[in-house]
Amino acid sequence: SNLAIIRNAGLNVIGYFTQPDTEWWEPFYLPLEKRLAVLRERHAADQVWMTVLDSFYREIDIFSRYSAYYGEVFYVMQRC
Repeated sequence: SNLAIIRNAGLNVIGYFTQPDTEWWEPFYLPLEKRLAVLRERHAADQVWMTVLDSFYREIDIFSRYSAYYGEVFYVMQRC
């Protein structure tokens, strides 16, 4: 259905691909977790920071539990 939406918006689909789970863990989520730990320590007394950091931890948790049920598709488009 995304392809139809893109075409109906007056764009040509040049190509598209799905990002594999492995490309999320190693280059993105693992380094992010390490950085979050540092930031959590640095800003432990700041509730605003903790709220923001918690949202990233929730994203990582959701991905770790449910990535088999959803994914990311990247589209390359061109105006007609």
